Amino acid sequence: LPITARFETIRTNPSNTDYLMVVQSIDLLYGLINGARSNNAFSLFQQIEDVLDSIVSIAIHYSSFPDVGLSTSHVLIVIANRLLGSLEPDDANKVFAWCLDFLRNYRFLEFDCRSLDDETDIRVSIIVSVMDLLTALLAKDLIDFRYIPDSLEFVNTKREASMTSDVAFYGLSLLVPYLTEQLLQLPALSAAYYKLMSLLCENYPQQVCELEESMINEFVSTLTVGFQRFGATECRAAYESIASLALHCREHSISTGPLYANLSSVLESLLSCLVTDRFDLDLVSFVSDALFNLLVIHQSTYCRMVDSFLSNQNGNPYLSQLSESFASLTPDLAAGNNRVLRRSFVARLQSFLSSIRGLLYIR
Repeated sequence: LPITARFETIRTNPSNTDYLMVVQSIDLLYGLINGARSNNAFSLFQQIEDVLDSIVSIAIHYSSFPDVGLSTSHVLIVIANRLLGSLEPDDANKVFAWCLDFLRNYRFLEFDCRSLDDETDIRVSIIVSVMDLLTALLAKDLIDFRYIPDSLEFVNTKREASMTSDVAFYGLSLLVPYLTEQLLQLPALSAAYYKLMSLLCENYPQQVCELEESMINEFVSTLTVGFQRFGATECRAAYESIASLALHCREHSISTGPLYANLSSVLESLLSCLVTDRFDLDLVSFVSDALFNLLVIHQSTYCRMVDSFLSNQNGNPYLSQLSESFASLTPDLAAGNNRVLRRSFVARLQSFLSSIRGLLYIR
């Protein structure tokens, strides 16, 4: 049967259709969309729009079969990757509405996902796919590749504000409360999560600021766990996210509110990681941006931490050298955020880490 006929059969007789046929049909739809090109994406969307309009309701009807939900999330991802950038705003908003409907009504978090510890569990795969979907939507929201047949050119401009960030933050609000440190230990899940965080913080820092306080607390907590517990990829994404949020606070003179307060705690954790824990020196260029912006907006926190640290080093014969090392890290922080200043800060940070570790006998 043609794909349209298959889905018409499923839509009109959902109770009498074997779920394996549903999965097979959704997978065929995925293959069709995955073969789309920029110059035929819009016409393909028009031909299969009715099918796409029914796919979420089908997934909800078969929600007791996780394979259907996973395949549906894969179709939504490939729509975002292959079609979304070529659609007109009204059609793009239909895609956002389908994704929002899927997030709201498909019961992918009804089970106790806090207890999951197997990356091969299909429930973990569904959560990862949801994160990949949000990331794909955000990525495609930034660039418009609509095809203009008369001029044989592609539009390559930033889209106007759309529903994308709203869908992404709604999905995030569903996911974050369930993301325990144990769950984030799963490599595929943590990689997908921190990639999503980096994209959100870089492009929508103001919307992060506007989240409810409890959500900001959980959000920032996962970023702290990212650089404290995980490997280089997750650390890098966490540092980039923190740098974006701290830079936003700096550029907009934000000195109150839950995000600003949470970033003070992040600075404390980050300095502790740099000074007393093992730190991957290959990540200096990434941590430097985060640390630089945190030091600018929370200089008092830094001074208080340094005073507390030095007061516990009274028996250290290198106390004066330690004090000089901390002082050398922070000159000219208020001078700006130009490239020369940031490059000099990277050099100072490298020198600081070398000297402080030697003085503290950190091996």
